[in-house]
Amino acid sequence: MDMNHVIGIAIVGMCLSLAAPAQGKPLPWERGDRGKAPRAEKMEQRIKAKRAELIRSRIGLSEADSDEVLKTLERFDPRRRELMEKRRGLRQSMERLFESDSEDQEEYRRVVAGLRAVEEAAHRLRGEQADALARVVSPKHQLRILVAMKRFQKRLHKRQGEHRRERRERGPREDRGRRGGR
Repeated sequence: MDMNHVIGIAIVGMCLSLAAPAQGKPLPWERGDRGKAPRAEKMEQRIKAKRAELIRSRIGLSEADSDEVLKTLERFDPRRRELMEKRRGLRQSMERLFESDSEDQEEYRRVVAGLRAVEEAAHRLRGEQADALARVVSPKHQLRILVAMKRFQKRLHKRQGEHRRERRERGPREDRGRRGGR
């Protein structure tokens, strides 16, 4: 691990440490009281369909191999989703600490520890996924999948950012009318 990577992780850790909720409230991922919104499920289905299309059309695998790759990738989705939720909760906690200008060092420590745990778990998950793919496809196809998925992820993040910007520009929900501006 190079020094820039270590510094980046430390900075992210410090930022997330600032995200812990004040007054010792449980972190959002510790509550476990939220279900998925119907829109989120639709989006997830569309993302899975795009991923399947990408694997089938761009990688050059047989139908059986592409199905096996998709099954392998989907096996890791629940754990990845769980880590994303934890990371989101840490960021929200960090924002609350920043907004309240809290001096509760224990909460900061708690969020930093949570961030480090999430990042380490994500790293392990990526390694496990790479090992699982190595059992299914050749190294050439592994690299193609890696590059294609990175490009797909980059485009997805870009579109999500554009969507967030549009929502911010539209203003709060109550200003958009009964149906949310539709």
